[in-house]
Amino acid sequence: MRLFVISDLHLGGRPHSDSGSIGSQICQAYTELTSFIDWVREQAKETGSVELVINGDIVDFLMEDDYGSTNAASPWTADESLILQKLEIIIDRTRNGTKYGPFEAMAALLAAGQNLTFLLGNHDVELSLPAVRRYLEQQLGGAGHFRFIYDGEAYVKGDLLIEHGNRYDSWNIIDHSALRQERSMLSRGLGKRMQQRTSDAFTPPPGSFMVIKVINEIKRKYRFVDLLKPETEAVLPILLALHPNLQHALQAALQAGYQSANEFVTPAEPSNAGQLSAQSQVAIPTLATTLKKVMGAEDASKFAVQATNGGELGAADSLRKLRELSANIKAFIDGKASLFSEHTAGSRDELLRMGLNVWRGKLSRDEQREVSPYRDAAEQLIIEGRFKCVVFGHTHLPKREVIATGGASAIYINTGTWTDTMEIPLNLLEPGAAASTDFRNFLGDLKANRLDRYLKRHLSYAEIMLDDDDHVLSADLKHYQI
Repeated sequence: MRLFVISDLHLGGRPHSDSGSIGSQICQAYTELTSFIDWVREQAKETGSVELVINGDIVDFLMEDDYGSTNAASPWTADESLILQKLEIIIDRTRNGTKYGPFEAMAALLAAGQNLTFLLGNHDVELSLPAVRRYLEQQLGGAGHFRFIYDGEAYVKGDLLIEHGNRYDSWNIIDHSALRQERSMLSRGLGKRMQQRTSDAFTPPPGSFMVIKVINEIKRKYRFVDLLKPETEAVLPILLALHPNLQHALQAALQAGYQSANEFVTPAEPSNAGQLSAQSQVAIPTLATTLKKVMGAEDASKFAVQATNGGELGAADSLRKLRELSANIKAFIDGKASLFSEHTAGSRDELLRMGLNVWRGKLSRDEQREVSPYRDAAEQLIIEGRFKCVVFGHTHLPKREVIATGGASAIYINTGTWTDTMEIPLNLLEPGAAASTDFRNFLGDLKANRLDRYLKRHLSYAEIMLDDDDHVLSADLKHYQI
């Protein structure tokens, strides 16, 4: 069998308008994606059987930020009727004004007797809700050869393991235990009772809070912040460089979403084995301590973040404070203290350079080398599970690394993304670069949303050959071209 794996499509979001208004759509490759799915279906004529695996963040409910509902600006909702309406909008948007888009191509793949597998990510959590899953199956022409893995399990075929990878990112881990309780109640028509509970309810991760309450407000003016994926602690210094007052909203997002933090006793083994979410209760970090963690105490001190900064608030108080602060973020960005204001020209350029350098360093762009914690987790999975190939997504950066394990070797692949990604010239991130003309021009491009020269579209996928016993024969990272 030939198995094709893609991930991080992030389908949906408002497109950018011809008049210049900034939309929320980050996947501009709907046509290419539809063509790719049709191409996968055609490959069955050569091999007899193919499978397409879409490894998480298939759609992006966090992108649908203009939906006409009071629940629209929420990092999570268990209102199935609202999510179904959002999903209908997303599917229609992906058609690009035609009658045939990616979802129709998936249905054609299944109708041809081939296989389609979905895995849950961290931007499409609501796809796991019972009514939404039923709707998906209907859109794809019935269950057939379609499967959806949404309960925290990895997808295993023989000595191949596939999972989204957000499990190893503490800012974006999903509490599958609590999510399963939500689905259990919804399946019995008791969803409202679950939502009224003050404990044990599902809480989305801090990365989702940061998207909805901070990033979505900023990106309406400065598109580049929407391309800093995934939403991790490495993005914090960039946002703080834009405006110091964002620290209050970021700490509130941290407090509201970080009710429990991800801890591992080994790179891939959770410290609390009873939790499907792999989470354990630990002290909630403050923004100040998080900055020290990602960039060191000396550099973190230059951001002058308050040591407590609201860290003493409870989760409910932090969520209320976050709602209040998010309404003021646009005023912050437009105000005199903004990075792009003429009143602060040059004063915070160095902070932005430092922040961008931290973000770039956390996610290496070398396609043959993965960074921690993803590489460490993959290596343990390979050794303990005796897998020949491990596939992640989530980071938006395509990788293929051969991992030696004793006398043998295995293959790690990250399938990257089909969204646009931002690549910053390295010369702009060197010490002293903030004072250069090139950096000033770069700032001008960010302010005016002239990003074309910094964008890259990978259209990456994994192609894996399996024998009749599901043993991996080959595993390669490729880039699709029409």
